[in-house]
Amino acid sequence: MVEAPEYMIPLCPLMQNQQSDNPKDHLDPDALAAAAPQLAAVLSGDLYCWSCKYDLTGLSVTGTCPECGTPVRATLLAIVDPQASSFAPMRWPVLSAAGLLIWSAAAFCAILVIFLLRVFDVLVSMSFLPARFAQFGVLVPILAGVSAVGALVFIRPHCAIRVSTSIRSIIAAFLYIPLVAFLWGLHARFDIVSGSPYLSDSINIEDRVEKRIVIGFLILAIALLLRSAVREYAARSVLMRTGQLTRQTLLAFAAAVVLTLLGDTLHLVSLRWPAVQSFAVTTIWMALVVIGSGMIAFGFGGMLWDSVRLYPVIRRRPRSLGEIIRKESTPRQS
Repeated sequence: MVEAPEYMIPLCPLMQNQQSDNPKDHLDPDALAAAAPQLAAVLSGDLYCWSCKYDLTGLSVTGTCPECGTPVRATLLAIVDPQASSFAPMRWPVLSAAGLLIWSAAAFCAILVIFLLRVFDVLVSMSFLPARFAQFGVLVPILAGVSAVGALVFIRPHCAIRVSTSIRSIIAAFLYIPLVAFLWGLHARFDIVSGSPYLSDSINIEDRVEKRIVIGFLILAIALLLRSAVREYAARSVLMRTGQLTRQTLLAFAAAVVLTLLGDTLHLVSLRWPAVQSFAVTTIWMALVVIGSGMIAFGFGGMLWDSVRLYPVIRRRPRSLGEIIRKESTPRQS
């Protein structure tokens, strides 16, 4: 890893491990007081206010934005990355940023459609909606396919990515093929023909439960295989990398998938061995499925939000302090 120049070092102590989306909340006054004399003497490069995009060129690091009053140091913390020079440039930054967003947005929309289908089931049973609304299940595999296209950007986003990470991303991309096929069989065929799973006996058909288990294992494998590639993207955000912003990890998402798998497996066991069936067992597997499904939706919603926050970072690449200073310039007073 390339060492940061000396003029980058004073910025590092300004970062504090707090959970907030606002860089203003991560400033250490004592560290700032110690670093300000060194930074104020050199900062005068191309820099725009983190809050209102006002051109801060020439202002001292101890000053504030004349337009909105945001401290210049808050903008530095949000934009400048002391390790920027250690990252290999993205081969196609706009495409990589868009692919990340498409991957997470399409997957989250697929999860949202599944939840809406269950709501539609209730409304159809109450005659508030026509039965044809169940046909919206075809959107689930279609959106999963769109997410697979977005996941292709994880294979080789830059030339320095580890070969093992690329191989895992390639395997994950291939696993999307059976995933889309099983999702089509479940939501675009089985549920449309058999009716609402939670309002009829179709929920207890072994074939449906088996399809859910296969889908769960495929999603789990894809999440674990893509984990290292997604971490490569998240590391390019100084705020995420240093813990200044919370982010949803694929490991936590995988744990939620395991929870639903446990519920579905227990359900399948109870169907194959009637002696196991009881009110307690039914309650347990349904609770595991419902809780796990809710955690999956919440988890991918978090990953979508992380993708939105990473989009400008990936598209424009991290910036070092050296790119926004001119040592010969004299800062003007704010």
